[in-house]
Amino acid sequence: MRQVFLLPEVKSPDPAVTSQLFAAQRGDGARAYPQRVGSFVVKGVRDLTVGYDSRQVDGKPELPLNLGGEMITYYFEDAEVTLRSSGTEPKIKWYSEMPCSYGESRLRELVKAVVCSLLDPVGNNLEIRPEDKELLQLRESIKELESRLGPLTNEAAGIIRKLRDMPFEFTTESGKLREQVIANIHQESQWKERLAILRGEKLQNIRFIAMLSKALSS
Repeated sequence: MRQVFLLPEVKSPDPAVTSQLFAAQRGDGARAYPQRVGSFVVKGVRDLTVGYDSRQVDGKPELPLNLGGEMITYYFEDAEVTLRSSGTEPKIKWYSEMPCSYGESRLRELVKAVVCSLLDPVGNNLEIRPEDKELLQLRESIKELESRLGPLTNEAAGIIRKLRDMPFEFTTESGKLREQVIANIHQESQWKERLAILRGEKLQNIRFIAMLSKALSS
């Protein structure tokens, strides 16, 4: 037995933004759809807007096209999530399905990962309904972390500039500055990793920051 869970919608007032969001999922025409969403592996993709189904030998979907709108379904190990634009309102809706034995919490986790990764309501200024408390809380958490990151990054950049202007030999002052910049980089890495988790993404530069921190401490 399967359960259907609908976490209704976000408003996307600008049609160009809606088109861009779905085009990005397609790899801007290259059919390079996401292979992973957060911790969930994508097993198949059906795109009824362009007429593509990765699960079919000929790549063609069995269902008719969704003419005049966007509609992409992602298939996971034991679940599926469909993202589609509304034909009557400036909204993007999503539907999901998973066996009842997995529980609603697992399905909610999957849906949140899909919405945050592929739609990014916060980054794309999509309007979230007041009743969708999880997304609202997520938005506030992301905004708070983003507001902290800017000053922290600027402070680290200022310290690095000071170090560059100082003599090459080690001094007490330069030692303290090096410790401070390493602490800043470490904090920045933690916050960016937290942002990646909140958005359901994996940031590519986390490893680079870790390597830079190690190099500065050597």
